[in-house]
Amino acid sequence: MAGVALAVAGAPAAHADAVNALVYGQFNVSLDVVTATAPDRDPPSTTHLSSNASRFGLRGAEYVGGGLLASWQIESGFNADSGGGGLAVRETYVALEGDWGRVKLGNFLTPYDDVLPIFGNVTTLTTSILSTAALWAQGGVPKANGGFDRRMPNSLRYDSPDVEGLQASLQYALAEDDRDAGVLGAGITLVRGPLEAGIAYEYNRAVRGADLDDHAVTATASWNFGAARVAGVYEYLRYRTFDGPLSRDLFGASVTIPVATGALYAFAGRAREGRGSSQVRVGGLTGGDDSGAWQYTLTYSHSLSPRTMLYAGIVGLENERNASYTFAINPYTQDSPTGLKLRGLVLGAVHFF
Repeated sequence: MAGVALAVAGAPAAHADAVNALVYGQFNVSLDVVTATAPDRDPPSTTHLSSNASRFGLRGAEYVGGGLLASWQIESGFNADSGGGGLAVRETYVALEGDWGRVKLGNFLTPYDDVLPIFGNVTTLTTSILSTAALWAQGGVPKANGGFDRRMPNSLRYDSPDVEGLQASLQYALAEDDRDAGVLGAGITLVRGPLEAGIAYEYNRAVRGADLDDHAVTATASWNFGAARVAGVYEYLRYRTFDGPLSRDLFGASVTIPVATGALYAFAGRAREGRGSSQVRVGGLTGGDDSGAWQYTLTYSHSLSPRTMLYAGIVGLENERNASYTFAINPYTQDSPTGLKLRGLVLGAVHFF
């Protein structure tokens, strides 16, 4: 990304060395054509333009002495398709870092998200309905309803220094409510030569309600062979419900193949049948027979320049008769019955600034 240095005229002399900011952002818009089928009903198909994590932000840093660097970021989202948006609704924080690592406070994603690029669709920026988090992390489900991999307000985070490619993170987000709810996240990533690997854990304490705690753990690894990069992922979700625990496993694999000035990417993931009562549902998950789902994604991205990229892809989300998962980004919400089968065609463009 390119940035523009801003100088603020008339700033107090004592702060003159701190009034540098980098402006950055991206436009990401796609045309999405989604067809849907479901048992015993006829859900509508849709065609729409989508703004996929379009954003702009300011960030800056100041050396404060003693080997310490203070940094900050204010990131806002905007709807590139229809206008509007929100100020500071994305990665927004203040941080202090040194040889001992970094402490960060604000509103930002948890360590659970750090492992997504290892197996996810980096070539299309892990966003749009092509996102590989439809099943993984129940990415289309709000945090209050059982989703993981969400941006958390009121967060405190520590990131360790990078030691030969190994880094650990710990984060806690305060819900600031009368239930003493909160979200604890921890993760370790490793980047060493052609190998990338990560493991992450997230604990939602009373987020869905009093005495309803949720747990998620995921492990992933990839190896870059040069001609192709292959990756795998495993995830375990466990929810506490009033009818006992509800859990499920997920397995997935992906491959990325460089092609000229672009890349081909393919992913397939399987959420297995839920273990627990078929009388309760958390997001798209319930227990019993025919409660699993498949997701597949095939994309091609093409760079027109260092700042502009085109992409195209197809995505399928195949719920079994009793499952009701949906897309992670721009969820299909017009009619989301159990057994829904979604197929999408995406044509998109991104410009970074």
